[in-house]
Amino acid sequence: MLLLNDTNVTGGATVVDGVVAWLPSCSGTSLSDIDVGRAQNFDFTTSYVTQLLLLVLSLAVVGVCAWGLGESILSTNSTVSDFWSLADQVEAKIANATSDLQQLEGEVAQLSSNVTVLTQRAPLLAAALRRVGTNASIADQVMAALQGLPAALDIIASSVQSGINMLNNTMQQTVTDIRSDWEGTTMSIQDTWRFIPIPVLFGLAILIAAACCLLCWRVRRPGAAKLFTMLLWLDAALLMLLGAGLMRGVYVGSTDSCLYVDTLSLDLAHRKVTDPSDRAKIVRALEYYLGLTHIPDSQVVDQLLGVPTYLLHQAVESSVGRLLLPLLANPALASAARAVGLPAMAATAFQNASTLIPATSTTVARLEIQALKRSIDLLYHDTKTYICCTLSNESYDVWVAWTAAGALCFGLALFCSVRIAGVLRAKRRCQRHAVALAGLGAGGVGPLPAWGPSPLPSAPLPGPAMATEPPDET
Repeated sequence: MLLLNDTNVTGGATVVDGVVAWLPSCSGTSLSDIDVGRAQNFDFTTSYVTQLLLLVLSLAVVGVCAWGLGESILSTNSTVSDFWSLADQVEAKIANATSDLQQLEGEVAQLSSNVTVLTQRAPLLAAALRRVGTNASIADQVMAALQGLPAALDIIASSVQSGINMLNNTMQQTVTDIRSDWEGTTMSIQDTWRFIPIPVLFGLAILIAAACCLLCWRVRRPGAAKLFTMLLWLDAALLMLLGAGLMRGVYVGSTDSCLYVDTLSLDLAHRKVTDPSDRAKIVRALEYYLGLTHIPDSQVVDQLLGVPTYLLHQAVESSVGRLLLPLLANPALASAARAVGLPAMAATAFQNASTLIPATSTTVARLEIQALKRSIDLLYHDTKTYICCTLSNESYDVWVAWTAAGALCFGLALFCSVRIAGVLRAKRRCQRHAVALAGLGAGGVGPLPAWGPSPLPSAPLPGPAMATEPPDET
């Protein structure tokens, strides 16, 4: 601190122990309270309220940034992988359905060829049925059902491939395209790249905030304080850009998707699927799984994939069909067939048919169960939960963390900027007054600072008896 010689300064101010002071009449202190030691330790840049605010803001930035760092990492640990897990479930459903269709195609072809062998020798087969004690009327009904079975099987076999093509060319291809375009990039972000901007921005914000607090405490190094304040402005801008900008967009997008993704999926099916037949099936499937339309369980595979599996139900599950399988599996029928002159190939066909009919029925049942709405409901529920809850909540948490940290960094940067500007302005003003008062104490004006206007009035100075107001500080 600049200390002056003890004197009464013209204009009313007094120098006591080198300390310049002027006390108004309302003051409860006196010039005798002046302590040169305290004066030397006192710095005009020190404002305890200001320092307290600076400390509170800096601690708030450090605390919120530390919380934001942890929250951002925890909230994004599985966001991307959860999405691809849903894609895995979709692909598994498609793969299982395709596998069952391929198995059904083979079983239907084998069953059709074996039943055809039997129907080609219908009179002998009818005789064999009567030989094992089957009522003639029932035998005729069984033969009629058996003779109609190859036609139903051929219709099923001819439609299976189109169902497989629809699954592969539309549903599977869509998932494959999304994977090839986005999986590698998004998983790299989750596994590697997110660990760069999150720790860097929040870590730098913590370090810069601490540095700004120290440098702006008394602003003894204005250049360094300016530099770190500029860095804090930059960090705040990036945090706000990614928080209030990017993550807010993700949050709003997930919220809108939760509300409108069902309608959007129907609209995309109408617009993107070019083949009219496939488009009708996909739209019908979406409407069925969304609960907009009802399809009987036995008709689901036919309505959604175009494979009329209900024809097998009609042949096998009818009252006559229920008699067919026990008769074909009856060993006595095979002996009777050989007795009436059926060739060995027909006897083998008996055995094959009795095995293939249950196997084909099981494949059809498995395929139909997979296609039913209640089998897809869990996947649909998981998908909507991911969009409406997981993605929405995690993006909201990250948005709040980044925006809060950015806002506090913005506030601290603004506070530091104002403090630096105020301190520098106060220093210049003090330097002007110190030089002016030193000149007055020596009996003259003395040298004036090279910057700014003269702090002294141009009119003659009043004497000590006339001084009732403090010296002009403009």
